[in-house]
Amino acid sequence: MKREQDETTNEILIAGLTPYFLEKPLFWFRENLTKIKLSAKTQSWWRNRTLFLKKDQKIALSSFLRRLDELGYEKVQKVSDPLHNNFSSRNLRILSETRSNDEAVSAKQIQRGGATKSQPKFSNCSRKGYYAKGLMPGEFSRLGGTIEIFPVNSSRPLRIDFFGNRIENVAVLPKKINDEDRLLILNRKIGSKKKAELLKNLLPGDYVVHVDHGIGIYRGITVQDGTNYCVIEYAPPREGKEPDRLYVPENQLGKIDRYVGFTQPKIHRLGGELWLKMKKRIKEDVEKFARELLETYAKREITRRTPYPPDDQIQKEFEQSFEHIETEDQLQAIREIKNDRRLLRRRGAADR
Repeated sequence: MKREQDETTNEILIAGLTPYFLEKPLFWFRENLTKIKLSAKTQSWWRNRTLFLKKDQKIALSSFLRRLDELGYEKVQKVSDPLHNNFSSRNLRILSETRSNDEAVSAKQIQRGGATKSQPKFSNCSRKGYYAKGLMPGEFSRLGGTIEIFPVNSSRPLRIDFFGNRIENVAVLPKKINDEDRLLILNRKIGSKKKAELLKNLLPGDYVVHVDHGIGIYRGITVQDGTNYCVIEYAPPREGKEPDRLYVPENQLGKIDRYVGFTQPKIHRLGGELWLKMKKRIKEDVEKFARELLETYAKREITRRTPYPPDDQIQKEFEQSFEHIETEDQLQAIREIKNDRRLLRRRGAADR
């Protein structure tokens, strides 16, 4: 999905696989159009961001893919990989038949509430590299007057609602859960996104921290009596004994987090005093830091100084002597900083 911002609206481009290599019609959605029309601006935008091949031109696959990367294209997984892996002379002949940059590129602009001669034909979608399977990249589906399509160059699918030949709505849909995400769902739904992310990133052997028992080693997930448990291994209670194991039920995963540090940590013992002493010391250090931070910000608020004066001739000459040309964003930032420092109500320490 490509977006282009202008003064009045957002434009959304839907492209299948073939627009990366061949010239095909594209769909453009705009909020305030009153009719479908060809857009010269669209043609110029597409030509500047498209690699066309002339007849009889030769190009290596590696050079072609590198050029796509320079143009800002993202790798397309589901549909483009077979093309990359099976790039044959037949593919090259097809590419060589693409029209040159001098020829116009056709595009369609569609608005919510606008009318079309008929609902889009799925044969066109198929020619663009889409398959009627579901909401995965490069696929589309239809249920009555609702069309759902997942552009291969988009991270989220789109839904287009028709009422007869009238477009009722165009919406971006949440991405469908893929197989990798499903692996995080155990026998029962985990209560929060944070817990799911924790399990996704943890591997057996990683160090973890339990808020009540300290640092241990993550040993994976086990199921007992229909309940999922996170297994954490701790140091043996005495020398020569087996390590203790803590079984944390899934509804208490919020007490666990990954250990973050630059050195290998010391494994704690279940029921030991070391972790309790460490927590107490850390709590005292945090409270001390919070008091110092509060005092620092209080001093910043009561600090006063004379506001900056307007630019004089020396300042202007100094700025004009700058050998580079500032961008509009840089100039805007300079203006905002000067305005902030000239206000009486902002005579304290700078926030920028």
